[in-house]
Amino acid sequence: MLTIRPRPYAGRTKIAALAIALLAGPASGCGLEGDPTAVEKVAVSYAYPDSLNVMAAVSSARLSGKLDRTITIGSQTPEQLEKTSLRIRAALWQLRGRLASAPPGATPSLAIVLLEPMMWSRIATAEGTPKLTLHVDGPATGDVVAVTEEVVLMAINEGKLTAGEAISLGFIRLYGSDGDVASARAWLQATDNYERGGGS
Repeated sequence: MLTIRPRPYAGRTKIAALAIALLAGPASGCGLEGDPTAVEKVAVSYAYPDSLNVMAAVSSARLSGKLDRTITIGSQTPEQLEKTSLRIRAALWQLRGRLASAPPGATPSLAIVLLEPMMWSRIATAEGTPKLTLHVDGPATGDVVAVTEEVVLMAINEGKLTAGEAISLGFIRLYGSDGDVASARAWLQATDNYERGGGS
């Protein structure tokens, strides 16, 4: 698999400044103003080339029926946003459980960004067990960055899509060194036997 090396990522504390610099100029007054995460998406796209292609791949899969059309954020009331937040947290915890069920092996730390809400989380192995940290500022040095969407995690967790398929179809893009990306890909694909292998 072709590994795309990321540009240095400064974390959320500097991402807005980077994005504003990228958007500066005559074109900066476009429809981005209504989306508070838009500038962060631009900065992520700069740090991780072609990462926003995930959004296009996911959108196409929604239209074709391969991925659920109803799992989205959009315009929601505070109560709906709270339910969405709980749903996203549950999906990430379930992914952590799947990774914990994988056979022992090289397990690089994963920084996962869900593009629609621009939510960063991190799964790192400590004492042989994957630990999930929600709402981090961004990846730590040496992390493999996994760019994806909530609907993709839901499909994987529900057994409608394997992690291997999600990567191959462009629903998940991995960024890091060649060796770490290969290890992360193998770790994710090891969860494809989660249900058949007796995962709970």
